[in-house]
Amino acid sequence: MIYDAASRESKKLWEFPLETSFEYVRLSGDEKRAYVLTLGGSLKKGSCSHAVWEYSFESAECRELTKIENDDFYPPRLKTIDLDERAYTALFGDRCFPVQEPHFVCDGKYYFYKMKRDGLMARMWVGCLDKYKKSNHAVTTLWRSLYAE
Repeated sequence: MIYDAASRESKKLWEFPLETSFEYVRLSGDEKRAYVLTLGGSLKKGSCSHAVWEYSFESAECRELTKIENDDFYPPRLKTIDLDERAYTALFGDRCFPVQEPHFVCDGKYYFYKMKRDGLMARMWVGCLDKYKKSNHAVTTLWRSLYAE
């Protein structure tokens, strides 16, 4: 949906071909495209567990870029996903250190991410990656637990 403040009306940008509400959306660096990662659900024509879609604001077209199998969706295997650099950066950050849902700062030099480690001495933390120095560090720990699944 997009809201036009001058006319005080909202309109639909595009009809997304999903019957579920599990998506996360990221803009490309030039803000001319939106990339959507579906996190499950069924597509109107067939089904898959994960898929990457691209929406172009200039041409108002939506197209599927790739499908991702469940086994390839975890961070170590995200490096092997066949996507162009613009889509990959928007959705996963950097190929050397891919994460889900990266949050970039204005200049794009850093991005923040949330990580979780299950099992004995489990924890969840917010990390930061410097894309130029290729270094990452924990910013803060959100919680710790003796054991979590």
